[in-house]
Amino acid sequence: MNTDKVKVGLLALIALTLIVNTYYQATSEIASPAVQIDEGPLSGYSNIPDNVQEPQTNLTLDNPNRTELKDPTQNSLLTKELEVASGPITNIKFATDVIDFGKVKAQSENSFAFEFVNTGTEPLLIENAKGSCGCTVPNWPKDPIMPGSKGKIDVVFRPKTRDTEGEDKKTVTVYSNTNPKTTVLTVKAMVSP
Repeated sequence: MNTDKVKVGLLALIALTLIVNTYYQATSEIASPAVQIDEGPLSGYSNIPDNVQEPQTNLTLDNPNRTELKDPTQNSLLTKELEVASGPITNIKFATDVIDFGKVKAQSENSFAFEFVNTGTEPLLIENAKGSCGCTVPNWPKDPIMPGSKGKIDVVFRPKTRDTEGEDKKTVTVYSNTNPKTTVLTVKAMVSP
């Protein structure tokens, strides 16, 4: 039974490959009846017309996720397509990225709000905020934060029971439409039994 399915799958794959090859050969003959291949980046493909050139791209410094064509007539179309795929990029600035609660008791509840501002020109979207363990619980805004607006990520730190006093340090990783995509916030305390 399974071998029959494999055979049918392979036959379908072969048929699809033949159809695609036939299509590309037919379209290349229509576009350029006499195909001549020179020594260029596309020279290994026999069905590409000689008037087709490989696009040359540059990464922009202001947004490394945006690729722009060197040909300015095609630039806006590609930029828009990539922005739709990855979304617009903005900037986030936290007032502090570390909170030290000092001396706390094990299993105590310690809260802090990491305040931030959208310093970019696009709406800020916080996709997720994950604590490095279950004892650090983040809560973040689900709605977009407009440029120049402020927001906060609430963190509750509940250190586990310990036998001896010692430092406990946890992190919260914030995922957003910024560059870099992640920001790491640190929560620490000296925990006593």
